[in-house]
Amino acid sequence: MIHYECRLYKVLLYIFLEEKIEDITLLMSVFVFDVVLMGRSAHLQQFSTPGKEDEKIAFEMLERMGILYLKDEIYTEISGGERQQAVIARAIVQQPELILFDEPTNHLDYGNQLRMVHKIKNLSKKDYTVIMTTHMPDHAMMIGGKTAILGRDGTLKVGKTEEIITEKKLEELYQVKTRIVYIPEVGRKVCVVAEQ
Repeated sequence: MIHYECRLYKVLLYIFLEEKIEDITLLMSVFVFDVVLMGRSAHLQQFSTPGKEDEKIAFEMLERMGILYLKDEIYTEISGGERQQAVIARAIVQQPELILFDEPTNHLDYGNQLRMVHKIKNLSKKDYTVIMTTHMPDHAMMIGGKTAILGRDGTLKVGKTEEIITEKKLEELYQVKTRIVYIPEVGRKVCVVAEQ
C-alpha cells in the first residue's frame, strides 16, 4: 500500500491550498524548510529519512520560489500567502508528472497572484502537466495553452484558451458584460468588466 501511494505521488499531485485547522496544528513548530522537505517523502524508502540530496533539492526550490528567507521560520507563523508558496514548493520537490492546482491564487495579494501565475506558467513549460482551477479569466489567459469552462448548465467546453475565453462565453458564465482588450504595452489580451 505505501509503495503504491509513493508511486502515485510521483505521478499526480493535487494541491488544495485551504488547510484545515487540524492539519495546521500538526505543523505548529515545523520550519518552512521542513515542510518543503516533506515533499521528498514520495522518493524515500519506508522508514528512511531525507538525505543530503533531498535537502539540496528543497533548498534550491525555496530559492527558485523566492522564499528562501522563510526557511527558518515556523510554518504556522508566516502569512497565508507565504504558506501557499511553501505548499507549492513542497509539491514541486515531489517531482510529480501532473500537478492539479485548486485556485492557487486564492487569498494572495495582487503581486503574489501574478508571481504565482508566472510560476505555474513556467512549470507548464517544463516537464510538468499542470491543471489549474481559477475564477479569474486573466490568469488563464496569462498561462495560455488549453482552457476548460464549466458552464452554468453543467456543460464543459475545452479548447485553446483564446478560443474558449471569449466575451460572449464570459458574459454567459458570470452574467456581466466583459471586454477582452489587447494592451500593446504588456503584449497580451486582458479581460475587463465593461459594466456592472
